Amino acid sequence: MSENKGALVYNEKKINFLGGNICLTDMWKAAGKPVSSSPAEWQRSVDGEKFIEFISETLNMGISHVINSKPGKGGGTWGHWQVAFAYAKKLSPEFHAWVNQAAREKMEAIAGTLQQAPTELDFVAATARATALFRSFNFIGKLTGLDKNQAAISANQAAHKHTGVDLLGEIGAIQLPSPSQDNYLTPTQIGAPLGLSARKVNQILWHDLYLQVHTPGSSGTSDWSMTEKGLAYGRMFDTARKGGKGSQQQLKWKPSVVEQLRPFAPTPAKAA
Repeated sequence: MSENKGALVYNEKKINFLGGNICLTDMWKAAGKPVSSSPAEWQRSVDGEKFIEFISETLNMGISHVINSKPGKGGGTWGHWQVAFAYAKKLSPEFHAWVNQAAREKMEAIAGTLQQAPTELDFVAATARATALFRSFNFIGKLTGLDKNQAAISANQAAHKHTGVDLLGEIGAIQLPSPSQDNYLTPTQIGAPLGLSARKVNQILWHDLYLQVHTPGSSGTSDWSMTEKGLAYGRMFDTARKGGKGSQQQLKWKPSVVEQLRPFAPTPAKAA
């Protein structure tokens, strides 16, 4: 971290900074010392605490490096610039707008080593955006029946496309194993020991257990999709079509689902 010192001026009051850290106490004084908005109170608030923890995790820095208090002359509460910008929002809309525009520009102009900051900081911002997109795409992937690893791979590809950040690559998760189809059963295989047809199994999974819903799709897609409850039991697989021409999706189920269908068997079926 750079040791360049400098001061910003707002309402004729100085706001000191050191490297990439800004004095939150100076910011509070410059903003007119609004009641219930001191650095200590904001730090203890739900929003402040969550944001500080997020920055700490994102930058892989200890909390004490993200925000800390210094006693004596020139002391006060100091925070990482992202924490300071978030705190500015608590103080007032006008002050927040000024910090987001003038303050950042002046800091970069005064502190020479911060001239390289935009590249690093842009990456941090892009990573945060990629993480948010990943979560959304991952949820969609699971909702459509993808295995959790397949959903993660697809979500990472989508997030990478929009942000340029390869989240899985950054953590070294180059390959994620896919589940073996041998461990999952088709409706026909589920129904065989229970005396149930594949059609009846699908009806029970749909109407009685609510593990799937009927979603007739286009060629190559399954007519069934897992519900949120069904995600714990099923997986969507690509299987070869009869005759070996192309592939299609097929929803299969963990062996444990057999026990849930046993009460619906026409005659008592003995457990294996």
